[in-house]
Amino acid sequence: MSTAAETHIKPKNELPREVYLSLVDSLFGNFAAMLAGAICVAVAATLSAWKTQDPWLWACAVIVLVIGIARAIQMRGYEQDKPQTIAAAKRWEFQYAIGAVAYCGMLGIWCLIGIGFNDDQTVHLLCAIVTVANVVAGTSRVSGQPYIVLSTLLAACAPLALGLVLQNNPYYAAIGILISLFFLGLHRITAGLHETSRPPSRRTRSRCWRAGSTPRSTTCRTACACATARAASRSRTAASPNCSASRAI
Repeated sequence: MSTAAETHIKPKNELPREVYLSLVDSLFGNFAAMLAGAICVAVAATLSAWKTQDPWLWACAVIVLVIGIARAIQMRGYEQDKPQTIAAAKRWEFQYAIGAVAYCGMLGIWCLIGIGFNDDQTVHLLCAIVTVANVVAGTSRVSGQPYIVLSTLLAACAPLALGLVLQNNPYYAAIGILISLFFLGLHRITAGLHETSRPPSRRTRSRCWRAGSTPRSTTCRTACACATARAASRSRTAASPNCSASRAI
């Protein structure tokens, strides 16, 4: 399908082509920050393995570094072949989602091994802080795509919470619950931002403009604001009888 066809023929509520391409482009920005973050996580995992001499933690450190380097190479590939169509952008978005979930899942496994099967509290602190910091930073990058946010949060949070529970410590269990609630709130925030950015559907607009209705939800308020702006623009055009004449002159 051509670029022009994609611009004019798209499913309802789908983002415009230019907006969607910019959204995907933002996923692959800040190459240096991505590579530096992967190296820092690998260093943290190496420190935890060095302190405990656990071979499984050594394996986690190596795998985290490999995935981080692979994601950095993926970003370089995107810079050399940026998509110009929605179909190509969706393929790149899917590849990014796979890499992000694999990376966060490896962080979760590192936490599960480091916290659930080791008694070193320094390692516990290191695993939890580094994982939460990376997941929050990654969420800010993918906030425009809630399904990626949810997938990465589950991949990192579930093993982390399980590792805390395996300690058989009520305080650790409480921390696991609090972290899970924090991640849940983070997902709801990003989902709300994404809902606001999407074009409102015809049903939403009609529901907003029903007699006596009040726009309560974010989507409804956005629909009403857009409709009001379009109506005001049409009113200004209709109130200017000399527009046609001036254009003709």
